[in-house]
Order: sequence, then C-alpha cells, then structure tokens
Amino acid sequence: MIKLIATDMDGTLLNNKHKLGKIEEKMIQDIIKNNHHFSLATGRSLKSIKLAIKNLKNMNIIALNGSYAQNFKGEVVYQKSIKNDVLKNVIEILLSNRVTFLAHNIEETFCNNKKDYYIRYFKWTKNLSMLLNIMSRFKTFKGIEKDIYKIDLFTSNTDVIDKLKQIAEINFVSSGNDGYEITDIEASKKDALIALSKHLNIQEDNVYCFGDSGNDISMINYFKNGYLMGNAEQHFKEMVEKVIDTNENNGIYKIISKEIKI
Repeated sequence: MIKLIATDMDGTLLNNKHKLGKIEEKMIQDIIKNNHHFSLATGRSLKSIKLAIKNLKNMNIIALNGSYAQNFKGEVVYQKSIKNDVLKNVIEILLSNRVTFLAHNIEETFCNNKKDYYIRYFKWTKNLSMLLNIMSRFKTFKGIEKDIYKIDLFTSNTDVIDKLKQIAEINFVSSGNDGYEITDIEASKKDALIALSKHLNIQEDNVYCFGDSGNDISMINYFKNGYLMGNAEQHFKEMVEKVIDTNENNGIYKIISKEIKI
C-alpha cells in the first residue's frame, strides 16, 4: 500500500521543458488530499525548487541530492554537509584544473565561472528566462565560507574524475552531459528518504520512488517500489530492475493511478 511517494524533478516529474504538467500537478494534489505523503527528491537547491514548483504546501522536500530534507511542516528531518577537510581537497582539485562548479549551502549557491555555467545550462534547458532567474541568485565563489552540502561540476577531464572517485568520504555520481554531483558519503537520496520515512513512521515497503539519473539509483535500488523513467540513459537502465514509461508520457501517473484513486 502506498503511504509515501518520492520523486525526482527534472526528467522525472517535470516534462522536457522543466515544467510541471497539468496531469502531474493534479496527481500531487490528489495524493495529498487522500492523506498520502508526497515528497520531491531532487538535486536542486530549495530556491531552485521554488522556481519550478510554485505551490509547495504540504509537500515533504528532499533537496541537494539528499544532503537536506524537511517534512511537510518545514521541519528539518535530515542534514549532512561535506566534511571541511574533504571539501578543501575537492575544491583544490577543481580549482587547480579550472573545472566549473557550483557549491551549495542551504540558502546560497556559489559559482566559480558564471560564463561557462551560462553556456552549459542554456544548452541543457534552452530556457533563457529560467537561466537568468537562477543565475541572478548565484554568488561568486571566493572561498569556502559556510558549510557546503553539494557540489555540481562539469568536466570531461578523466584525471579529475579519477581523483574525485578515489575520495572515499564523498558520493560522486554522474548527472549526464559531463556533469557530476558530489555530496558527503552519508548524503544521498536513499539516506534522506530512509530518514524521512522513519520520521513519518512509514514502512519502507509502502514507499514508492521515481528517478531518471545517477543520483536516483541509490534510492531506486534500495526501495522495493523503486522505478526508473523510460527516458533515462541506457547505462542507468542496466542498473535497475523496474523501468517505466517516460516523463513526457506521464510515467509516474501511470504507476500511481493503478495503486490509489487519483
């Protein structure tokens, strides 16, 4: 029986224009109205989530790849920043190799190369207004000032990738198109979703989760009812058991509507 539904945003809940479709919007409303719990489970920051989904009322939120989670009342459920000594090592590797990155704490995002990020992000979204809105909130990276919960980086440099993979204290996952994401080793969507389900007193067999990329694999493979979207890259499909329809074809709705009345 479904008690908690957790879903990634981009490529999963949102359509290819990175917007919430009418079917998915109504689905969320019906899920909550029928006393089921709904949670976003995304790599996005809290500010970026609010740009994409205007009405977050009564939603649980897992953000920054599981390094931060809050319940539907806005209370913090899980929080895990990257350890300072590990963070310094990661930043040194990135800066010395001129790698473009974003560093996120709970409230702010810092960027070391806004021009390069602009080019990369626009190729991904083709949405100028969204890009300018997001980038207007970035601060220039001038050094580590506060706890950092997640790093997004862009590189095809295999030496950099190999060095980062060798750091045992981090989760290092692919987000596609030369993109990678770093969190603390104890911070993943799986870890945050386990914490959220315990907080809500929901058994793990009653948790359904959905995603489409490398940062979703941990929770999809951990939870019995974990599903990968049909639009995911082939090498991700080879890592999981259950692949469903695409985000453009309302894949989540097709699964959920079979289990509960929406």
